[in-house]
Parts: sequence; C-alpha cells; structure tokens
Amino acid sequence: YSVIVFLAVFFIWIIRLIFKIEKKNEKLKISQRKLEKSKNNYRTLANNVLEIIYRRKNDLQWTMIFVSDGVQNIIGYPASDFVNNKIRNYFDTIYPDDREDIKNIIDENIKNKTQFQIEYRIITKDNSIKWVFEKGKGVFDTNGELLWVDGIIFDITARKKESEKAWKESNEKFDLLANNFKDVICLHQIDGKYIYVSPSCKHILGYNPEELLGTDPMALVHPDDLADLGKKYKKKLKGEDNLTTYRIRKKTGEYIWFESVNQMIKDEDGKLIKFVSSSRDITKRKIAEERLKESEMKYRLMIENSSDAIVIRQGGKFIFVNEALVQMLDYSKEELLTIDNRDIFQDETLKNIEKRINENIDFQSAINNFETALHKKDGTQIIVEISERIIDFNGKKSQFAIIRDITQQKEIMKELQKGAEQTKGLNEFIPICAGCSKIRDDEKEGKPWLKPADYISERLPDINFSHTMCPDCVKKWYPDLKGKILK
Repeated sequence: YSVIVFLAVFFIWIIRLIFKIEKKNEKLKISQRKLEKSKNNYRTLANNVLEIIYRRKNDLQWTMIFVSDGVQNIIGYPASDFVNNKIRNYFDTIYPDDREDIKNIIDENIKNKTQFQIEYRIITKDNSIKWVFEKGKGVFDTNGELLWVDGIIFDITARKKESEKAWKESNEKFDLLANNFKDVICLHQIDGKYIYVSPSCKHILGYNPEELLGTDPMALVHPDDLADLGKKYKKKLKGEDNLTTYRIRKKTGEYIWFESVNQMIKDEDGKLIKFVSSSRDITKRKIAEERLKESEMKYRLMIENSSDAIVIRQGGKFIFVNEALVQMLDYSKEELLTIDNRDIFQDETLKNIEKRINENIDFQSAINNFETALHKKDGTQIIVEISERIIDFNGKKSQFAIIRDITQQKEIMKELQKGAEQTKGLNEFIPICAGCSKIRDDEKEGKPWLKPADYISERLPDINFSHTMCPDCVKKWYPDLKGKILK
C-alpha cells in the first residue's frame, strides 16, 4: 500500500513538473516571438533610413554583425555583402590615406570607453569619393570585456562640398582683401613668429611674404622700442593694451612707424594658440604729430613770453591765462584760474562781454576792441585795451582776449594834451622885428612892417608880441642874403 501511495504522489509531482516546464516553454516562446518581432521592427526601421546603422566586431576588417540597407544607398553595395565579410569588408571601402588615423582614434576611444566622432572619406562602388561622418561607441559586458561596436554613419558629401565652396569663396574674398588691403595682415604663432604675411608687406616693408615666414618680428623692431614692445606684448597676452606703436625696419634698412592691433585666437579650452595682427604705416602721421608738437611748443613759448596778457574766459572765470596777466594784476596763476572775474573786471564790462557771448550763435564773432579798467590784487586800477572775440572752446562759448596795459600810455597822452593846451595861445602872438622893433601888420594887405607907435595906436594895449625880423634889418644885418626877404 505504501508503495502505491508513493508512486501516486511521485506521478502527481511529475505531472506538475511537466506542466510547469510546458508553461515556462510557452512563456519563452512568447518572449522569443516578441524578441524576434522587436528585431524585425529594428531591422525594418534600420533598413528604411538613409544612414548606415551597424554592429560590428572590433577586428582589422571591421566585420559586420549587422548593417542596415543604408549602406547600399551610400556605398552602392548591398548590406548582405558586408555581413560577416561575405563578399567584402567595410574597412576596405575607407580611403587609404584616412585608414590609419581613423583606426587610432576609434581604438583610443574604445580603450577609454568613450564615444567617438570622426569624419573621413570612402570609395563607393562607382569609384567616386564621398565624405561620411561616423558616430559610435564600444559595448561592454559586466566584466568590462568588449562585445562589439555599435554606430551610425551619415553621408556628409553635400555638406562638405558646400563647406568647401564656402571656404573657397571665403578664401577668394580673403585673398582679394589681403591683396588690395593697405594694412599688413599677419598670423603669428604664440611666440610671435610669422605663419602668414599678406602681400601688402612687399609694398610697405619691401619684403616678399615668404621671406618673413617663420621669422621673429622682434628682429625687425627698432632697438629703442624693444623693451616697451616686450612689456606691451605681455599685456597683450592677458587681453590688455591691444594697440601698439613702434618702429620697424624695412628691407632697405630704413625705419618706419608701425601701429598694430592684435586679435587673440583661442582653442575650445580657452588656451591661446595663435594671434592675428593688423599693422599700418603711420610714419606720415608721426611726422605730422611731431610738427604739431613743435608748432604747439612755439605757440606756447610765444604766449607765455608775450608782453600782452592772453586769456580764455568761460562761465565767468578764466580757464587759461599766461604769465603776462600774472605780472599785470599781481595774482598767482592758480588764483586767477579760480577767482571770480567780478573781482577783476568792472560790472559794465562783464555785462557787455556776456551780452556778446549770448548774442553770438555760430562762434564766428568779429574782433571787438575796447578800453576798460581792471582791478589789481592790491585794489588799484590799471587801464587796459582788450581785443576779444567769441570762440568755441571744448564745445562751449568762450571769450578769447588779448589784454594790453595802457596805463602808462594814457599818462603820456595826458601830458601831451596838457602841453598842447599850454602852447595853444602861440597862434595869437604878433610878429615884431628883433632888430628895429617894427611890427608886421598881418591884418592889412601885403602885411606891411609898421613903427610900433603906428601899430599900437590902432589897437588896444593888451597885445602879445613875438620876435622876428623885418626886411630892412635883414639887409642890414645879413647882407649875404642878397635881398632875400625873410617872411
């Protein structure tokens, strides 16, 4: 009986086990069907895109485990040719000159377990060359062992052609610009050595561009400018002080003045790798600046050593005075530049000046001359003659004036006028002969000489006389005159 029970139990267990296995097999079949469906869907999707989607081994031939139908669209051969290298391998379609670089890049990324992105050329079925962009990565198991390489390949030939066309057009424009640009455009290594020099170098410096390639620009810089240029170069590397002025030697040995502006070129990490310089000949400008400085120095010397005061007034105060005004008013120059002009000018004078300033619109007023009095520091007054006009100084209406001290001149004029007044009565004196005392009667015809009694009897006693000589006395005292009469 116990044996029968055991066999019954064992039989039931076997049936249950078979049932469980059948159930698991059914689930496995379902999973397999789903997986196969998923694979089919993936293949359908992959085969309906224009790009090449692949899974390959990382061997020398790049043996394809799977490759989409896009390979025929790009290379011209069917996908079946490449699976397990049935007829050909993908690596052989890569342009020979690109193979080694591509392999090194991909191997390095697989080693580092990083994604790779590369551009290279392939040779198609009709022996034409296309550009492709490949993006992929290695797939590893839980132990870190490489299983295969998955990736996608895009045809970028059209984009490359457009880029090359754009680059060619850009290069042509650059050449046109460089060949016709008066400035010297250069590309430098980080140490300054020339990588590229524009053709304008020949016209400006006398060198062919090829003569300067690989040379150091500092070798051409004037010795007196080297130290300053070196300091500016260090600042330039920091992005400071971009404009530099220096002398550079031409092929003839002559030095000319250069003005350079630089643009730094950095890599993706912000590291300085090159820089571009644009330089122009500013020799004529430098000569003009030197002449201007000399001219300004001369004018400065003239103004500072002028005996007349020269001033510029703006907003009721002096903004420029020369030494002559300091001597004239006994103020220091600092005091004159800060003092209110009402302490120096008379109120009426200031009103007239301000009126002229307000009435003038175009800063082109005529010269105005007038006399006025100025107050010195000690309170005394001096008489001055002012020649002034309204000008534009730093965008504001201002008075430019030349002031001359005429106080002493005025005193002299007063003395002369006084003397003239004192001698004014001489015109009323009556001529009387110093020899015989006869008097010339200028009121009668012929102006006869009369005896004093005859002349006086006809006139009032209040008469002024001046001495002269009648003709008779001239003959008597000066016979050599031979009858000539002093009239």
